[in-house]
Amino acid sequence: MSEACVIVYGDPEQPERLQEALLAAKDCLQTKSIKVLQSAKLTYLDKNRLGAALLSARGDQIPLTVVCGGTGVGPEDIVPQTVAEIAEYEVPGVGEKLRRESEQYSPAAWIGRGGAWVSGPMVILAIPGSPNAIRESLEIAAPLLPKLFKARRGQCDKRP
Repeated sequence: MSEACVIVYGDPEQPERLQEALLAAKDCLQTKSIKVLQSAKLTYLDKNRLGAALLSARGDQIPLTVVCGGTGVGPEDIVPQTVAEIAEYEVPGVGEKLRRESEQYSPAAWIGRGGAWVSGPMVILAIPGSPNAIRESLEIAAPLLPKLFKARRGQCDKRP
């Protein structure tokens, strides 16, 4: 079983929506045999707390951190640039897959900025924050996670 941290980033005026998003992420990860060790609900434009939560998960050697929300193009959507500041690099194919396969649910998927980054031993997955989009995005990304985890441990399978 893998382990994860979930961070929900959203509107402080809608605490029930933040809670719904957190439960959606936890439930979906559990169905993928990923145990959530830590979780946090953060509010818009709190870049310092977001960065601190990401660094805490990295320091705790948690292999996956899922950040739900803040991946759009609005002024409050600061997750991708905050993640990029602490990550060593982006894994662009994950974001491309998320956008391509999410189009079936919403044409607006193409303006989303979600994706995956690597920070130390941790993979950071940034996805939209609505409960439905969380479930859809985790279903899309789930097949990639075992390979990402193995690669981060230096256990890449060689192609024949």
